[in-house]
Amino acid sequence: MTNAKDLINPTYSQSGVKLNKGLTKREYFAAMALQGICSTFSGSPNAERQAEKVGKTLSETMAVYAVDVADALINALNETK
Repeated sequence: MTNAKDLINPTYSQSGVKLNKGLTKREYFAAMALQGICSTFSGSPNAERQAEKVGKTLSETMAVYAVDVADALINALNETK
């Protein structure tokens, strides 16, 4: 089971206290998706036109898409047996 709120690199003290308060899995997956999305769509006139149609900037559209991709990945991982 993959929990979106779990940390990607949790670190605990010897007494079991969580020391690392870094990125969650959801944030990490979204960042990785955003890398690919940016490399594919940045500077694309078609992508910018599509973003304008929904009243957002290209950057806003790519960010929303990255989070959607991250959520879909988490759901798919949780469906795997």
